Amino acid sequence: MVSPQADEEKRYRSVLELDLSGASALEALVQLLYDESWRVRGAAAERLAGLPDRRVIAKLLATLGDRGHAGARNSAVEALTRLGPAAGPAVITLMGHPDPDQRRFAADILGGMRLREGSQALLGALEDADPNVRLSAAEALARIGGEDAVGALKALLVAADPVMRLCALQGLAELKCLLPVSQLAPLLEDVKARRAAYRLLGLVPDLAASDLICGGLASGQRSVVEAALAAIATQRGVLPPEAQRPLQTRLRSALARMASPREALASALSAADPDVQSGALFAAALLGVGDLAPAMAEVARAEPLEEEAIRALVSLGPAAADPLLDRIDSLSRPARLAAGKALALLSGAAQVPRLAELAERAEPEVQFLAIRALGHSAAVEALRPLAGMLADDQRAAAAAQALLSLAERYEAAVAGELERSAAARPTVMAVRVLAQLGKASSLPALLRLARDPDPRIRAASVEASAEMRAEAAIDLARIGLADGDAAVRCAAARGLEAVRSPACEPLLRQALGDRDAWVQAAAIETAGETGSAGLVPVLEQLAASVDGLRAGRAVRALARMKKLSPLLWQGAIRHRDPEVVKEALLAGAGPEGVSKALELLSHERWDLRAAAARALAASGRADVAPRLRSALERETDPLAREAMAEAATKLSTN
Repeated sequence: MVSPQADEEKRYRSVLELDLSGASALEALVQLLYDESWRVRGAAAERLAGLPDRRVIAKLLATLGDRGHAGARNSAVEALTRLGPAAGPAVITLMGHPDPDQRRFAADILGGMRLREGSQALLGALEDADPNVRLSAAEALARIGGEDAVGALKALLVAADPVMRLCALQGLAELKCLLPVSQLAPLLEDVKARRAAYRLLGLVPDLAASDLICGGLASGQRSVVEAALAAIATQRGVLPPEAQRPLQTRLRSALARMASPREALASALSAADPDVQSGALFAAALLGVGDLAPAMAEVARAEPLEEEAIRALVSLGPAAADPLLDRIDSLSRPARLAAGKALALLSGAAQVPRLAELAERAEPEVQFLAIRALGHSAAVEALRPLAGMLADDQRAAAAAQALLSLAERYEAAVAGELERSAAARPTVMAVRVLAQLGKASSLPALLRLARDPDPRIRAASVEASAEMRAEAAIDLARIGLADGDAAVRCAAARGLEAVRSPACEPLLRQALGDRDAWVQAAAIETAGETGSAGLVPVLEQLAASVDGLRAGRAVRALARMKKLSPLLWQGAIRHRDPEVVKEALLAGAGPEGVSKALELLSHERWDLRAAAARALAASGRADVAPRLRSALERETDPLAREAMAEAATKLSTN
């Protein structure tokens, strides 16, 4: 054990590293309960709670009796609480100790354990001669709960001791116990009881309680206002739907009677209590003062309140937009994100210049939210700045999505702006969005862009054929397949995938005969997707190729079309390229495929073993499960093991 003279960090580390199986562990940890550092004492208490030594409870109870060391006693309380039911009988017995401090500690521990078996001892302690013991017993009963505890706490509401009355009231509030309004109303005049009384009023699903709660807002006292706001947050959740609007009416009236509602709500929005913040959000939205929007957004720093803060900002309406934009740079990160999400639903034409500015200079997350807000602004003024962003790789995708959102209302205007933008400075994303709009009027622009000097622009325009009508798509694909750049020809072949027309078959045949392997591969994929029966002979020739890229893609395409012959499958399963073998495994091919998959479970390549397992799973053959499990026992590669385990499980449950 490290010397007591060592620095705090070393002593703390020594507690964490202590071997609990050692004979001296118990004594060492008990001694550390007396350390001057709360961190060391806390760590010792935690480790004592996990000690298997049966003597630990007796040692901790002895420490409780050491009046000269408050820190050690409190740490012993923590350790006994952590021990839970194992220490319960001893702690219940301690409730009868002649020393009132010991009885108080016992009550605190039983409450911390939430040990229902301790309730009877605690109920008896409510009559203890020592006031501190009585108070600890009442607090413990509030933590444990149950019918007996609730009954006892209700009885204490008329106790002669005001401290006990307050403790009972707070306990009933913790237990969310319903009390009649008539019993709670007088307590609002008691300064000490007021906060708990408001919390309990919030649980009452009655507008009579709403009247009392809203009355608290006019008090002018911060503690009362915050207690009333917390009660409003609670009551919103318990009132029936038909009472929600009357609650809003009462709250608006109460806010109008307040001397400085804006200042009071601004203070409540920064409160530590989430219930107070929740009630303040609701009230601020009803007050309708846009200046509160930044403070409302800051409530999103508490993650559980993020969505509520956004809803409140949206409820505040357009008045929130400009204040959020004015202060967005000074908000915390969670508040900026919440503000951005709200702005996406609040912004209109008036906010477009500020949003465009944010989209230019803000941090990436806020940029994205500003762009999204431009898309949701329903403002034609947002078109030009968004079109300008299509040239920026970082913002282009978000700007494209925003333009498509605006196109739901201004389709012709969006297409016109994109055509102007593409004529002045064509970008890949502008071409893609223009194609997605699918307007016939955009075809001349796309045909022109298909001959642009930049091969990236040409590729984007011909691949956009998938978004156009069949005739337009074929025109674009024809231009693309004649291009000198292989990437453009690839794009043209891919673009034909969505065209279900006999007219595309000659173009695909042309692409299948291309000199570039990747163009051929793209055409093979498209042929498989379109199911062009006339291309099957060409695909069969490619499936027999020694080149793995062509053969693998062709095997996949033929299998998808259900045109893979047994002869071609046998060639594919023996191909020198493992990728082709995998495609053959995925294709199945009946009993012979299962037999080959079983054989490949012992292949030297892990990926082929994994592919074989997946093929067996797809076969549905439960009789091969034992072979799979045997292979799994031998398997050392983690990914192959995972595939085999999944396959064995699937086949075993069939």
